[in-house]
Amino acid sequence: MFAGVLLGLSAGAIYWTEAEKEIRILCLMFDAGESADYVTKTLNTGNLLKYERSGDKLMVWSNYDLHSNRCTVEFAGNDIINSRTYVNYFDLKAWLVWGSTFVSLGFIVFHGLLAKGYPIGAYAWGGKNEVLPKKFRYGSLFSAILFAVVVLLLLGANLEFLRIAETYPVLGLVFMISAFFNFNTGSVKEKRMGVPLAVLLYLSFLVLSLQ
Repeated sequence: MFAGVLLGLSAGAIYWTEAEKEIRILCLMFDAGESADYVTKTLNTGNLLKYERSGDKLMVWSNYDLHSNRCTVEFAGNDIINSRTYVNYFDLKAWLVWGSTFVSLGFIVFHGLLAKGYPIGAYAWGGKNEVLPKKFRYGSLFSAILFAVVVLLLLGANLEFLRIAETYPVLGLVFMISAFFNFNTGSVKEKRMGVPLAVLLYLSFLVLSLQ
């Protein structure tokens, strides 16, 4: 069941992202002075979008992103492009990445506290030890460092000062595996906290991989 839910979320994120890219890229190809025939021929190359013309205005949207992105092309009287406008009402990537950034900051603190011996072990490493033994503390220290790297990559992607695309599919796979491990853990507390957060991080890196 969990695998089916994750597959559904993955498919939704992929179609949403690809639909947004398709509309944005094609819309930016419509410069003033181009013909209406050029616009329709270009839009017909799309697979995930729909369009409709009413008078001198043509609207482009997609059901796959719940109409969150829209391109509007306005024509002059001679069927030549007068202007075009692209609007993104809901940026899925930004919301996922910012959410994952705050989650990762929380995980840095969480694993730092675990590494220092705070009695919150019921939420990690199988939940069998309130205070982690030494070997698990080293694991939490490593996890805190990993999440610090994740925060840097996420901020870099959203604020566009650092983009290491090769790391995105790798980290997406890591958090997908983490989601399954958390789902199958014997600790109810770890499961309730870990599964949604791991899924959020997985979806974030999945979407980043598609950009």
